[in-house]
Amino acid sequence: MAETKFSLGDALQFGWNAMKDNLLYFVGVIIVAVLPSVILSILEGLVPSLSIVWQVASFLVNIMIGIWFIKIALGMCDGVKVSFGELLSCGSLFINYAAASIVFMILVTIGFILLIVPGIIVAIACMFFTYLIVDKNMGPIESLKKSAAITKGARFDLFVFIIVLGIINIIGALCLGIGLFVTAPTTMVAMAYVYRQLVKEDAPSQTVQSVEDAPAEQA
Repeated sequence: MAETKFSLGDALQFGWNAMKDNLLYFVGVIIVAVLPSVILSILEGLVPSLSIVWQVASFLVNIMIGIWFIKIALGMCDGVKVSFGELLSCGSLFINYAAASIVFMILVTIGFILLIVPGIIVAIACMFFTYLIVDKNMGPIESLKKSAAITKGARFDLFVFIIVLGIINIIGALCLGIGLFVTAPTTMVAMAYVYRQLVKEDAPSQTVQSVEDAPAEQA
């Protein structure tokens, strides 16, 4: 368990190469993702009396875009470029994604109330629940449990990884915001790459366990 389950350098290199080879595609993705928020902000300014409606709409749209982003990042890891039309097909995962997000926020909040550190541990342990929902179509609780399983033994490395990604995106934002067109796709794909590595690392242990259990079941 002490062995490193992924390479930070390899993840960033993979994300950089994916961004570099598909820069115009990612520029389009970011524009499409930002446009609904801009439109809703304008509508809220024009009709402030319906602010609750615009906020609910923003919440729904952000979940759809979050699912779409994960599909795009996983697609890059699999050598597939997800189409812009896929954004409209993200609704099927909406309920599981939203429910798991609420449970996740509750768990992290409780953890932070308990002297902060437990909240950080929970956040890192369950950080890939959205990927498991999108990639494996898991339910809310199942995805949170599975995330905790695949991150076991790699949580300190993941903590460092998240800090590095945050620094990279801060640097991108400081470059008049334009740098985010480079750093955001790079870090997004790098995160999906790490998820793929952790899932792959978890697969052999499951295979061994099933083989060991087979004789007992037959007996």
